[in-house]
Amino acid sequence: MNSKFRKLMYVLLSAVILITAFFIAREKQQSYEEKKLLEVLQEEQRKEEENIKEKIQNNEKENDQKGKEEQKNKEENVEQKQILPQYKSLYERNEDFYGWIKTEDFGMDFPVMYTPQEGRENFYVYQNFEKEYSKSGSIYIDYRCRQEGNNYLIYGHNMSDLSMFGYLSYYKEETFYKNHKYIKFDTIYEEGQYEIIAVSKAFIKKEDLEDPSTRTNSKVPYKEVSDEDYLFYNHVILSNEQEFNNYIKYMKEHSYYEIEANAQYGDKLITLCTCTNIKQWQNERLLIVAKKIK
Repeated sequence: MNSKFRKLMYVLLSAVILITAFFIAREKQQSYEEKKLLEVLQEEQRKEEENIKEKIQNNEKENDQKGKEEQKNKEENVEQKQILPQYKSLYERNEDFYGWIKTEDFGMDFPVMYTPQEGRENFYVYQNFEKEYSKSGSIYIDYRCRQEGNNYLIYGHNMSDLSMFGYLSYYKEETFYKNHKYIKFDTIYEEGQYEIIAVSKAFIKKEDLEDPSTRTNSKVPYKEVSDEDYLFYNHVILSNEQEFNNYIKYMKEHSYYEIEANAQYGDKLITLCTCTNIKQWQNERLLIVAKKIK
């Protein structure tokens, strides 16, 4: 009996080890494929930007008058909401593509998606650029944001391999912020440089979590949040001065440290949102708020 029991336990243990190894290998393969896809997109985008710069340089050499005319056309393109040349090919591949976010000196360099259509609000939580399942998902804009609004609320997973918004956790340290104050965020219509004005934290109501799968995860507790609390994600467009000022006030008061740079009504903002990756509260979020400076 003991011999049969030991054999059974050995078979069961072997099966558990094999299944575990299979899932680990599959996750690593998926992670590798996701990184390769991002590398391809990043390389394509770099080539597009280089081609555009080369064309601009060649045109400038022809004569100053032509350069002035091209500048005038660029300004008119922005007003008419025409897609910037460097983003046309990516937009043609996926019309959900809305822009690009990057920093010059650490690993944030990703396409940004936008799906305001009903039923597709959080489509890219677990979908990559090619609309395929991806554990790390994509960087995407809150469906309620608008071009004419004063704030883009942008979501991304806090991945342990530092992909997506994994690097944002470093902003909890003031030293890191001081060395990385600026974020480049282009929409497909215009380029933008942003300066960070707050590194804050906030909470989301359980029923409002952007990732429905986390609502049944009982391993990490939720912090109780009510409608009377300031729910940052319900203040997206910031269409009037009072709402804008209240938003900035909350972010400043809940910032991890004091930042001299500030914003006033009329400034354009981006708010980067990711989970804090702390096992204390499942519904806590890290927020990086930045204003457009050019």
